[in-house]
Amino acid sequence: MMKCSECLSYSVCEDEDKGCAICEAYEPRVLAEKKVCCLCGKEFTGWGNNPWPVNRNAGAVCCDDCNETKVLEARIRQMYRK
Repeated sequence: MMKCSECLSYSVCEDEDKGCAICEAYEPRVLAEKKVCCLCGKEFTGWGNNPWPVNRNAGAVCCDDCNETKVLEARIRQMYRK
């Protein structure tokens, strides 16, 4: 069993030349797929970010800019309110 240095998943395959099945199967497709930010409406590619608590809809994603300027700030505010 070996651990992928990219996605940190474990593989039962011992053949290091094959690479990680998870990275090979998912990363190129997911990273190239265009998404629309649920907060600003901007189109982006990449993984996207969980917009909770700004947007609580299941499956919603936000762009990196909104994550940095809106979501993280809202999470910190919420943490100090408790």
